[in-house]
Amino acid sequence: MMQTVLRLNTISKAYAAQLVVKDVNLDLHEGECLALVGHNGAGKTTIFKMVLGLIKPTAGELTVFGSKPGISDVIGFLPESVSFYASLTGREHLNFFAKLRKTMHVDFDQLLEKVGLKDAGDRAVGGYSKGMRQRLGLAQALIGNPKLLILDEPTSGLDPSSRRRFYRMLDDLRAAGTTIILSSHALTEVEAYTSDVAILRNGELLAHGPLARLARQASLPVTLDIVLLNGTPLPELNGFPELKSAVKVGAGCLTIEVGEERKLALLHALSGLEGVVADIHIHPPTLDDVYSHFQGGKT
Repeated sequence: MMQTVLRLNTISKAYAAQLVVKDVNLDLHEGECLALVGHNGAGKTTIFKMVLGLIKPTAGELTVFGSKPGISDVIGFLPESVSFYASLTGREHLNFFAKLRKTMHVDFDQLLEKVGLKDAGDRAVGGYSKGMRQRLGLAQALIGNPKLLILDEPTSGLDPSSRRRFYRMLDDLRAAGTTIILSSHALTEVEAYTSDVAILRNGELLAHGPLARLARQASLPVTLDIVLLNGTPLPELNGFPELKSAVKVGAGCLTIEVGEERKLALLHALSGLEGVVADIHIHPPTLDDVYSHFQGGKT
């Protein structure tokens, strides 16, 4: 049985008369990667602060590895806005953060190489690009090999190559047992790398679970792109009224939406149209689709 790393039991947080997090229940287990998504002001940063022990819940119980939360060497954190001293080098910053966390015997060369800053570690951070500063922030979050990693907009400022490298690193960390929470507005980017999704609106948890399960819960359709041979028209198929709403999206290509429960039957019927159908591309609901549904169409 997987260890419970983080447990939020009916957590609420109020500032004065304003309730910013409302009765959130959430469990996160070892090696899982949770995408915590929501609009600005949904409560994501407040939840992060409570997990880090920077603020206390107004109500409910929150535990990290079965204990009350607090800054420790088992948690790594990358904030949305990373600030550094311009005159210090990347290596000097990592040494500074390691001392703050009382973490000994840190291999700074390995950390710098892991985030792609091996050749820039001894340069002043004032000369770093935004993406380089973001990668240095990630390196400081990894000091001490934390068991729980909290990442707030972690790929902000990273180029496509650095983003791919970043997510490959997350996969390696998860495989080694690290538990990850990340918040990002780049929903299409994160959906392939997270095991679970938690959707917040105005401090309330609207939905939580694997993306495929949330799509089924929302009854979202699957999209099929049907490539026709030589522009041959698609004949009517009895029992599949969805085909009447097919939309032409190019020469010899149609797109339709079908319910998940009818997908296999339709695919079987289409596969029997020899000489008519050249190929079929299947597109399940995306995280954008699921997010929009649970937000009531508001993005």
